[in-house]
Amino acid sequence: VLLKAGKFVTFEGIEVIESKDNFNITRGHLFGFAEPYTHVGVLAGYAFPKIADVWVGVVNGWDLHTDNNYGKTFLTKIGLNFGSMLWGALSFSRGAEQNDNTNYARTSLDSTWFVKPHEKVTIGLQQNIGEEEGLSTHPTRLGGAAHWYGLGIQPKVDICKQFSVGSRYEWFSDLDGPRTTVRHVAQTVSLTPTFNLTESLMFRLEYRYDWSGYDKTVYGGLYETSDGVYSKGETSTVSTEFVYKF
Repeated sequence: VLLKAGKFVTFEGIEVIESKDNFNITRGHLFGFAEPYTHVGVLAGYAFPKIADVWVGVVNGWDLHTDNNYGKTFLTKIGLNFGSMLWGALSFSRGAEQNDNTNYARTSLDSTWFVKPHEKVTIGLQQNIGEEEGLSTHPTRLGGAAHWYGLGIQPKVDICKQFSVGSRYEWFSDLDGPRTTVRHVAQTVSLTPTFNLTESLMFRLEYRYDWSGYDKTVYGGLYETSDGVYSKGETSTVSTEFVYKF
């Protein structure tokens, strides 16, 4: 039996807090909106021989040191390891997350997997489904349960020891508006060449393109033309990063 108490990172998602361990420089929509970063609480786990480990526990909530209400959040995870070619986890959380309100619960179900079809290719896959009661901004479900859905794929190809290319595609639907406060469907693609200059120094360059398929004011704002005002609904970003590991 394994015990964990204190502050620890979430079970959910492909991307992590430490930038050096991600395939891209920036984080996707699922990392920022569909899942928490950290928890404070206690977990108990059991590792079955070779393939599976199971964890259950209670925490103060999503990204909270001190709980913001009288309810606790329940966590559970089933990790599966089928060897060097396939490993991943199914994660579930449910609990009251709103300030001074234990009547409405937030639920998250996450499935994250890593596939390695070739020694130089790694593919991260994620599916996330969430719900929070009492927060819908949809006209036909105002004040009811709000839902969000997300899909992500992140391939990485190691060309050689000194050079690799990471990439990402994500689709995130927040049409009830609980996570972003705006009813929209966001999509993003990224391409990130990585250069290992030395054993300790890494340089990365990322091109990222985001667009919204529902509310076009989310990206780019309003643009005026001779025909009137229209919304661009898209944005491009270029990022660079040096990482020194020691």
